[in-house]
Amino acid sequence: MPPRTTKFGIIATRAKGSAPLVDEPPLGHLQALILKKVSELGSEAYGYRILTELCKDTKVWIDVSQIYGGLRRLSADDKKYVELVGERPSEGGGPPMKIYKLTAAGRAALKATAAHYKALAKYLKDV
Repeated sequence: MPPRTTKFGIIATRAKGSAPLVDEPPLGHLQALILKKVSELGSEAYGYRILTELCKDTKVWIDVSQIYGGLRRLSADDKKYVELVGERPSEGGGPPMKIYKLTAAGRAALKATAAHYKALAKYLKDV
């Protein structure tokens, strides 16, 4: 899916015509990483597992509150990029693990965000 573009119009007074500009991505980079990991983990997509897998994959420390806050925002009624599909008892006796899955809106937002970052990477490749 190519990135959505906006017809900007004339960029400068001497320009002939217009240039397409890439819209801002619908997701921030951490939100995109969370959605990608939810998609990959399937029935194992619960908060702590998402956190540990992302830290291993990216080799970057991520605070646990960023993951849980991100999941809460991504599942909000106005977005619904992920949805809660069930709970499982915690192995250590703690609170139950909430299992999430990617929605169609989440898949579309992830694709649009990936297209945006690919376009930026293409522009920056010769730096």
